[in-house]
Amino acid sequence: VPTNATATSEGLNSSSETAVTSEPENTEAKRTRTEDEAGASVSPIPDLNFPLPGETGPACLVKVYQNSENLKLNDVVEFVGVLSIDPALATFNTAAGETATSAYEDGGDMMDVEEQAAHSPPPSLVPRLHAVLMYKLVHTNPGLPVDLTTPTALSAISTLMSEVTQIRLQLCSLLSEALLGDSLAAEYLLLHLISSVYGRRDVVALGKFSLNISGCPRESGYPQLLYRLLQDLATKSHYLPLTLANMNTLRITPKKDYTANRLLSGVLQLSERTLLVLDETQLEPGQLQTTGVLQLSERTLLVLDETQLEPGQLQTTGVLNVQALGTAVQWQKVDYDFDFHKTEFPCNLRMLLLSEGKSLIQTDCQVPLQPPSPAQHLETIFHRVQASLTGEYLNKVRSYLTVTELMEYTLPENMQKVIEEDFVQMRSADPKNMTAEDLHSLLVVARLLALSIGQASLSPEVWDRAKQMEVERKARVKAQPQAQARS
Repeated sequence: VPTNATATSEGLNSSSETAVTSEPENTEAKRTRTEDEAGASVSPIPDLNFPLPGETGPACLVKVYQNSENLKLNDVVEFVGVLSIDPALATFNTAAGETATSAYEDGGDMMDVEEQAAHSPPPSLVPRLHAVLMYKLVHTNPGLPVDLTTPTALSAISTLMSEVTQIRLQLCSLLSEALLGDSLAAEYLLLHLISSVYGRRDVVALGKFSLNISGCPRESGYPQLLYRLLQDLATKSHYLPLTLANMNTLRITPKKDYTANRLLSGVLQLSERTLLVLDETQLEPGQLQTTGVLQLSERTLLVLDETQLEPGQLQTTGVLNVQALGTAVQWQKVDYDFDFHKTEFPCNLRMLLLSEGKSLIQTDCQVPLQPPSPAQHLETIFHRVQASLTGEYLNKVRSYLTVTELMEYTLPENMQKVIEEDFVQMRSADPKNMTAEDLHSLLVVARLLALSIGQASLSPEVWDRAKQMEVERKARVKAQPQAQARS
């Protein structure tokens, strides 16, 4: 019985996956239960502990018998094994002196009721899979072979790369139409869709490219329409409206439950390369400045919608949630809460923030939308765009995004010299507009631009185009009204 495992919510056209959440070891003692807690009844329907709210997909407990030390938190793994729904694996409340049958044998009678319910849910609801084979997946695109190094896969990739120019041109045209005719914003959105953390140096996550598209229409449902399109393109994505209710009530980061002795999942407990879209577009200017903590700086796509924020005040939970989102955006790290301490875990998320003005959260790149004409008939526009993304062409686009993202990239020595000379020249002309951080951002854009056209190394033409794009983008940011340029 083959099954995939991941810690994300998938789009409508994504592969089917289940969660693997290997919990870090924690040697701290569990909290002492009171007599009232000991007598509490257990719900017959277990909490399946999905990372994202509203998930209803199947869950499974996977039993791994070898190489388990190679599994990391939020890895995406394909398992082949024997599926078991043996009722003897369920937890039974037995009379005094009897022995309860449990799938969590090591706990024995030392486990309390909540812990038994968490670790031994009914197999009719949560079957057990005894893994015989397992493979860590490099990508989650169902249209491509799992192993991209086989002769068959290499031949298919070679055929795809021969069409890169045409695929890219058509995709940029569709993204431009979805972004209300803004071709520059479409280029940056394409670069964002193939971005990924490829290494870490000290605290810096190399390759991350969080994007804030500002100037989104407030009351037209535009963020939701754009997300539906991105959901078709990305293999893993999640849309998060940043309403006050969500920020004050959602569990954004995972938290240890010492009563059930397990880790409670959070929204940011996502697998690599997930696209996370944050929608901020209903934010009222100045409403959150009193908290004093919003100066914030992993391949799932996360779309954060700030347009949904309305006037009000963030509670303590809301403030901590915004801080957690800021840490994930800037440092690609998530703090797991163990009550007595927090532990950092690296992530690799594509963070897309949609807002009316500049985002509350500091991003790597802000692109203000500049449509050539006022937005009208948005439903018609997006219906036309999505009607074009069908059949063979849609499969080509998805394969293009996956393959270009996974390409190896090098910076030739001759281009290193060119970059050094250009940096000196640009810094001499405008020191305030060309800092070391600006150069790093420019190098990230140049790398992604080269990959997007199928080049494994930087060329002078791509470097010049990257410089031109950054000049145009910075001019837009500088020209924004002061009210929209809040920090």
